[in-house]
Amino acid sequence: MLASILRDLSDSAAGIEGAAVFTTHGTVLASNLPGGVCAESISALTAGVISMGERTTEVFDRGNLELVELRGRGGKVLMTRAGPGALLAVLVEADAETEGIRSDVRRAAAAIAAAI
Repeated sequence: MLASILRDLSDSAAGIEGAAVFTTHGTVLASNLPGGVCAESISALTAGVISMGERTTEVFDRGNLELVELRGRGGKVLMTRAGPGALLAVLVEADAETEGIRSDVRRAAAAIAAAI
């Protein structure tokens, strides 16, 4: 089921290179990341970034964290919670417009939360 959700997400918008779902403890639940990207290596990083983002929005009184977007020269990474026990990380091409992709990521996160 999770693999199907990730496949649908990757097919939903041009520019999505792959995605992975992790538990909040770093266990990989499903992944369709491109070759050369190790899901196990980024699971702990994703958990750390989400945790820091949640703490930051709390400290600055910005409400609940919705999504973290990191931008580098080689592309973007979108990360969000997918229910109380799962995290979703999505790799996006550098020149892709993320406005629509963010909506697709939110829908996928809700589907993952419902499936777990």
